[in-house]
Amino acid sequence: IDFLGGINKLDEALLLLYVKDYNFDKTDVTMGSIKEVGNGYEVRAYKEVGGCGTPLVKSSYHLHVCSLGQVSILSSKVVSSKVGPCY
Repeated sequence: IDFLGGINKLDEALLLLYVKDYNFDKTDVTMGSIKEVGNGYEVRAYKEVGGCGTPLVKSSYHLHVCSLGQVSILSSKVVSSKVGPCY
C-alpha cells in the first residue's frame, strides 16, 4: 500500500482497509459507511474471524483513517458469535 503515498481519496481509504481485512455491508450503515473528516476519514466496517469448529465472530468497527495511512480503532463491538462451518 506504500505506493498510494498519502490517503487523500475515499477509495484509497477503502482499499487500505480492505487490505487490512475489513469488510463493508452497504445495507447496514453501522457496518458499511465512510465520511471525510478534517484529517482523513471515519469509517464503519466489520471483520469476521474464526470458523471451522471455533466460534465465527463478527465485530463492527468505528475507525479513523488518517491522511498518512494510519488506521485507529475508535470503538468496536461484537455483533454475533456462532460456530462456523468448515470448507
